[in-house]
This record gives sequence, C-alpha cells and structure tokens, in this order.
Amino acid sequence: MQHYSRAWMYFSGLSFVAALAIISLGIILMPADIWVKAYLATGTLFLITSCFTLSKTVRDTSDQRERIARFNTTIFDRVLRESDMGVR
Repeated sequence: MQHYSRAWMYFSGLSFVAALAIISLGIILMPADIWVKAYLATGTLFLITSCFTLSKTVRDTSDQRERIARFNTTIFDRVLRESDMGVR
C-alpha cells in the first residue's frame, strides 16, 4: 500500500481547487448567453464526476487484483506445506 506525503496531499487538493476555480471563473466571465454557460458548467461537472468514477474504478480493480494475487499465494504456500508434510 502506497502512502503519500502530507505535502503531496495538499498539492493535489490545491491543484484540484485551482483548476475548478479557473474553469468556473472562465465560464462565468465568458461573453456568452446563459444557456451556453450552463451547458459548459454542466459539461465540466460531468467531466469531474467521470474522472472521480474512473479513478475509483482503476483503484478498485488494482486492489482486487492485489487481493487475488495474495490469496493465490496463500493457497499455493498452504498446498506446498501440506505436500511437504505428506512426503516425510
């Protein structure tokens, strides 16, 4: 399991907030009709939620593969121990 430093956690959070603020400010100050701004804001929110979903799915898949590998190693080790005991 990988542990991140506190500095990296702050940097990641601040980067997210800065990117969201910049795109939001750009949409708000854009010289366009309200429906265009609403469309872009909705697209931005959908993109953000999709990124979180994709990130969680990739992490969960990786965790599951790791658990399966650990389980298989445990089973393999147990079978080896039992077969060694039977040989004696």
